[in-house]
Amino acid sequence: MFKRIANALLPLLFAPGGLLLGAPASAIPVLQDQNDRTQPDWTQISFSTLDPIQASGALQAPQEVIQTLGYDPSLTWAIGQTPDQFMRLGDFAEAFQWQQLKLSEIETHSGTSLTRYRLGELPLVGQQSLGQLMVAIPGLRDRRVGEVAPIAELLRRAQVEFEADTQIATVLQDASVSGLSLNQIKLDRYPLKSLPGIEQARLSNFEGWERSLISQVPGLNQVPFGQMPLPLGPSRRLALIDVVYGPAEANRTNTISGSIQAGFQVPCQRNCAHLELGQPDPGVQWIAGDYHQVEGGEKLLKQVNNGQEPAGRHPFGSAFKVVVEQTNESTGSAQTVLYFRSCQRFAITDLGCTPYFIGPIPFLPVKEGDYIPL
Repeated sequence: MFKRIANALLPLLFAPGGLLLGAPASAIPVLQDQNDRTQPDWTQISFSTLDPIQASGALQAPQEVIQTLGYDPSLTWAIGQTPDQFMRLGDFAEAFQWQQLKLSEIETHSGTSLTRYRLGELPLVGQQSLGQLMVAIPGLRDRRVGEVAPIAELLRRAQVEFEADTQIATVLQDASVSGLSLNQIKLDRYPLKSLPGIEQARLSNFEGWERSLISQVPGLNQVPFGQMPLPLGPSRRLALIDVVYGPAEANRTNTISGSIQAGFQVPCQRNCAHLELGQPDPGVQWIAGDYHQVEGGEKLLKQVNNGQEPAGRHPFGSAFKVVVEQTNESTGSAQTVLYFRSCQRFAITDLGCTPYFIGPIPFLPVKEGDYIPL
């Protein structure tokens, strides 16, 4: 049985390319079992509770990707931004499957009432044509125009003649009307629930949902990772940290770190800072990713960042990669961080994912005698 405890992270200072001792970071909630082994408490961790990214960077999409998609999926991020401010829904569609969530479920899991939000705070609404909006929101097409103030205003502004008690579906039989977009009115004037039934809309119902930032869906950044359609939970494997070594180490071959593409026994020739692990596999080495890069990425997006990512592991699935950084022999301690990737996976066009190179995001500190999830 686990119990929740607060676990303070090591002090951190923003620095491009890594973490340095200095300024404080927030605590990551953890669970502790009766043997004093700790793991992240995913029922208490969401994008809103993660620390900001510690290095600025950019994802410049290859021209082939832009031409194939018909839009530019490039990203930029800056020190101090939280992941929900620059990561998109499509980046985690496979890992979390949160496209299955209804807005009402996001409301329940996040503890945030939809009544506090305006329509303009869900940009997906304004990006839909009226025809697409009828598909996205169950039952909306059967409503009377006079019942739905934003649509009534849009029709008036477009000089469309209608009666207040006319069914919306009837008005939209005209293709020119069906193609109108709510972005043509000021959506911040209306509550989110001014579109009846919107709380029953699934994210995947909205055209282009994959391109929305996490922060552009009300409450989504507050949904715990443990309450996603594909929830995160404790790792089934943990290993004891025997010794922490610095970058003077070389020629380490008994490793358990690497990548999905290169495997997780990638040897290290030089600058082999690492954790040497004890039970259950004595003598194996988790190589630090701030010194050791490995092959990463899939399909067309593999070429981003020269196809490289920090060495690490995936104890909690594909949503992110856990990487060891800042090993300190004198204190017997190190820092784990998270790295994300960007994905462009569609039913017709699957361009794959970039390497896990978007980071680092501070995660859990570790020290000799601790257990680390594998």
